[in-house]
Amino acid sequence: MADCTKEFNQLLAKIDLSKTKIENLKRGRDSLREKITNYYKDNDKAIPDFCGQGSFKMKTTIVHKEEDYDLDDGIYLNSLPEDKSEWPKTEDIHNEIINAVDGHTDTPPEDKTACVRVQYKKDYHIDLAIYGMHENKIYLARKGDEQWEENDPKLFTDWFYEKKNLYGEDFRTIIKLIKKWAYFNGYQDDISGFLITTLVGNNYTESTLGRIDSILASTLQAIVYDLEQNRKIVRPVTPKRNKTEKYSDDEFQRLFINRFVSFKTKANKAVNATSKQDACDIWISLFGDDFPSCDEEPEQAQERNFSITRETRPWGN
Repeated sequence: MADCTKEFNQLLAKIDLSKTKIENLKRGRDSLREKITNYYKDNDKAIPDFCGQGSFKMKTTIVHKEEDYDLDDGIYLNSLPEDKSEWPKTEDIHNEIINAVDGHTDTPPEDKTACVRVQYKKDYHIDLAIYGMHENKIYLARKGDEQWEENDPKLFTDWFYEKKNLYGEDFRTIIKLIKKWAYFNGYQDDISGFLITTLVGNNYTESTLGRIDSILASTLQAIVYDLEQNRKIVRPVTPKRNKTEKYSDDEFQRLFINRFVSFKTKANKAVNATSKQDACDIWISLFGDDFPSCDEEPEQAQERNFSITRETRPWGN
């Protein structure tokens, strides 16, 4: 069997956030927090609290198309009425945050369904999700019919770290690799980072070979079985909603099952290839040119031991 561990190390070195990119995100986050704080002060409103969330908090962020990368930050409002029935419409809350951050960068803030996005020139953006609390439950200001949606990102982060502490750093690596596959193939609008993290958390599978490529193949096998048996992906923490309910059964088959079956089949073929060149060619078809050809020497090799937890990277809260 062809061992492509060195090539996977090189791929991960390319898609991992560098120290400079991490510092860019942290500076952008901190300056936005300051701007929002000042806006609420100037308008004599209670200052919100802030808490990191998403892939940056879980250290699974990758650099994908055209060097784009991002950070999610949570804004927890302290200015809402005690009576939840008197809460403003989520559209009005989004507009409030848009007004708070308007002019912060040259690009106007973008109002999205579940957040307000601030785009920076240096190929990164920050998504601001807005929350309120009522009777010890957290609600997301999500535009649409439901308006305030029960959704506590801290629960999902805690769930992630329980899995990571159980499985080790390889668990985080598998999430990054599947994210890279999704972005390279243009699947990210359907197969989101949240869904990938959920699928890997529910189906992470060790391999007798102990190599990251074989762990990936084993985990994909389990993911395919999960998708075929359940035909849905459920949020693993309260509220345990079906996150793929908007898809018809035919759409779920095409957009999720068929894609993961193809990924699994090719990954198994690569792991079992006797020729390293053949294995590399398959991995390149899955991940793109960021995966090196077998005869390519790393420009700046960053050798890793996938079984060792690395907590020394300068990530923020």
